[in-house]
Amino acid sequence: MKRNTTIQDIQYTLEKLFNDLNSEYYNNELPPILITIMKSRHGKELGWATAGEVWHQKENGDSENTNSYYEINICADALYLSINDIAEIMLHEMAHIYNIQRHIIDTSRNGTYHNKRFALTAQAHGLICESTPNNGFAHTELSKQTI
Repeated sequence: MKRNTTIQDIQYTLEKLFNDLNSEYYNNELPPILITIMKSRHGKELGWATAGEVWHQKENGDSENTNSYYEINICADALYLSINDIAEIMLHEMAHIYNIQRHIIDTSRNGTYHNKRFALTAQAHGLICESTPNNGFAHTELSKQTI
């Protein structure tokens, strides 16, 4: 992303990217989510999705009615990558949310090992998955058609 871009510009772009990808690859089946931007927790990941709806917002101050949201975080270090790389990260995390909503367990080893169920979802939604010895199908790339 451009260096003179504000955090609001980045947030808007990430939200638009999510909405566009949700429309194109998920037929708007994914719920609205909260996108966060934080530094990597372990210095390795470029993003993550929460396993549950961790953000809660009261409707008009009404404690009885709340909206809950999943979170997709795009690590701050990833913001220097190309838009295609950021789209790949977003689609990767969207595949997790899709599976979570359907009670499909797609990872093990604290979310580091991505199994065949993850690969099937990711491949059905614009990604190519490659198996690696330590992380299963965690390595994803945009398909040529997605690019």
